[in-house]
Amino acid sequence: MINKKYLIYLDLCCLNRPFDDQTQTRIKRESEAVIEIINYCKLGQWELVNSAVLELEISKMSDSLKKDNIKQYLFLAKRKILVTENILNKAEELTLLGIKKFDALHLACAENNVDIFLTTDDRLLNKCVSYNRAINVKVSNPVSWLIDVSNIGVLKMTPVELQRKGFQVLVDSLGIADAIRFIKLYDNGSGDYTKERHQWLDKFSMDDIVNDLQKFNDQNSIDIEKKDLT
Repeated sequence: MINKKYLIYLDLCCLNRPFDDQTQTRIKRESEAVIEIINYCKLGQWELVNSAVLELEISKMSDSLKKDNIKQYLFLAKRKILVTENILNKAEELTLLGIKKFDALHLACAENNVDIFLTTDDRLLNKCVSYNRAINVKVSNPVSWLIDVSNIGVLKMTPVELQRKGFQVLVDSLGIADAIRFIKLYDNGSGDYTKERHQWLDKFSMDDIVNDLQKFNDQNSIDIEKKDLT
């Protein structure tokens, strides 16, 4: 299954994982899985999919450094899902099941557009299991899904092997000096976006979100300088 070219929707909980507090065992494990998935997308074996909803949620983040680095991940995406009337209607249906507004919009975007929707949010995962007949996309945790589709690497590597591989990727991409600066910048990361995000996202009404989505339906709305990812 590793050779299938999966279309993958990583929600913002996943995209934030590498920048969350890496001293927590679960966060570190999920970070490793997300980084491995992104690496496969970078190599062209799988494909990361962007959406207007992802870009809108990123715009609501307060940490500008995390925000900019997550945008760099999304430059790997060759496809962007724009929000249509059908997607809005589906999201409204999902909110009636008790799914949070932004999560409902992410799921509605993913339906019929990707092979897998990945999240680190247990509450959302449990909702998707409970209402699986109403959700027309496979939903999973990145660690579980990576184990399912492959027998590789990131979950079996020793910490030393992972550190060496990760550092070499940074050196190849940034050069030795900037790779060291990057490590000093991020160190063990901070926070837990999966748990914290609803503190500010839940205050927005669906009307507020729909109004804000208009500008993010522009195909070129990510407004940070694209860096060399080769």
